[in-house]
Amino acid sequence: MLPKKLSDLRVALDELDQKLLETLAKRELISVDVARIKSGGKQPLRDRVREQEIVDRLIEKGKREGLDASFVKRVYNEILDHSVRLQQSLLVNNPSSSTGRDGSRAVVAFRGGEASYTYLAAVRHFGVRGNDVSYEGFKTAQEVVSAVQSGDADYAVLPMENTAAGAFSDAYEVLEKTDLKIVGEELQRLDHCLITLENIPLHRIRRIYSPPQAFEHCRSFLSTMNDCRLEAYPDTALAVRRVRDDEDLSQAAIAGEEAAKLYGLPILKRDISDRKELFTRMVIVAKDEVRVETNVPCKTSVIFSTDHEEGALSKCLGVLAKYGCNLTKIESRPRPETPWEYLFYLDFEGGKDKHSVDDALQAMKKYTKKLKKLGSYPSQSRIDAEAVR
Repeated sequence: MLPKKLSDLRVALDELDQKLLETLAKRELISVDVARIKSGGKQPLRDRVREQEIVDRLIEKGKREGLDASFVKRVYNEILDHSVRLQQSLLVNNPSSSTGRDGSRAVVAFRGGEASYTYLAAVRHFGVRGNDVSYEGFKTAQEVVSAVQSGDADYAVLPMENTAAGAFSDAYEVLEKTDLKIVGEELQRLDHCLITLENIPLHRIRRIYSPPQAFEHCRSFLSTMNDCRLEAYPDTALAVRRVRDDEDLSQAAIAGEEAAKLYGLPILKRDISDRKELFTRMVIVAKDEVRVETNVPCKTSVIFSTDHEEGALSKCLGVLAKYGCNLTKIESRPRPETPWEYLFYLDFEGGKDKHSVDDALQAMKKYTKKLKKLGSYPSQSRIDAEAVR
């Protein structure tokens, strides 16, 4: 039997790809129906036991078909993650919130260029809305925030904290000084790569562009780059564009794989960060709070200050414990205008529709000088970080 022509095989693959897309579209419609059934009810949004059972079952079936187990796991983790995000979007936002304030597409503001980590987080978060969302990059964090305040954008994505470098101070300042509300969060994995104009020996590189945080993440690798100058750049993706536009073989950038793909440049070295599990938590902010149904796991964030007296902070934390609110983060920030006084940033599990949360915040006021609720929003736990690996 003569082998088939390459063109015939490609036609067969195209037909299978079309069937896969049609099947995924049908699955998405069923997910929408599932969300409608869960709406207004007490059934939890996620059933992690069932999700794991599904993946395990499909892995075993895949093995019998000769498929690699890790491949099946990656594919179905992504499919299940998308399904949960789709259902969550329907259980969180009212119908009019899928579009912008004027009825057109919602605009999401982010700092940097397309394929930056913040951009990728924005697309991951809003991707379930499809063509109802557009994305606009800005040079500075202040421009991102101003776009939402002025109504030029409906949402902004702000880096909040990193698993290696810690908190981003400008995000806390924005949340304290504006009326913007946190309406969501996203965990973005950082896959730092060294990107160059061409595949050249490492010793020929004399200058590397990237944000200061990226340099911090890659200290060990950078210590091996002799006679190489590090130049701070505001954004990873824009640093790659700089390398492309300068056409200088001695230059390189630290950024993610998607930035290299966007600008058509080779990756000289992958996984150059000191930590292999490196994530940045982004928050999604808007002018108005979201309405969250009670079966969606939520997180509440607040900023507060206390009187400078013994036990003031412990009393506030004691209130949360009394009302059964599980503290997931606490961060202290100095108040520049008031020496030796601090602002505290808290995250704890629970949504605004749960009476214990509202009661806890009301009780906390008694021990605080200032208490500002930043929002209650769907929580993305560290377990969900599996989906972005």
